Amino acid sequence: MVPRLIEAQVLTELDREFLAAFCECWAAYWDLKAIVQEEGYTTTTDKGNVRQHPAVGAMKMMLDNVVRLGREFGLTPASRSRIEALPEPPTDPTAEFLFGEGPLDT
Repeated sequence: MVPRLIEAQVLTELDREFLAAFCECWAAYWDLKAIVQEEGYTTTTDKGNVRQHPAVGAMKMMLDNVVRLGREFGLTPASRSRIEALPEPPTDPTAEFLFGEGPLDT
């Protein structure tokens, strides 16, 4: 996914923390989903009441976070139609000369 986001000029180094949050939420969702698949969507309390398993609510919260953060990167069909990547900033010849970056550093 990262190479495609870079190619689309949607992802830069500035987005690292948001991408990490997206990945962490996605991983947590799958961990919670595995718990729910193993233990079921409901649990029984000490008093015999049947309730939603706590992992179900957490799983929904992680999926909501994945969708919300995914929109920021244009990962949903609707968000792709609204996203506009920023162009690369122009190079500064003076900075290239002073700091030895670019074609002037030879």
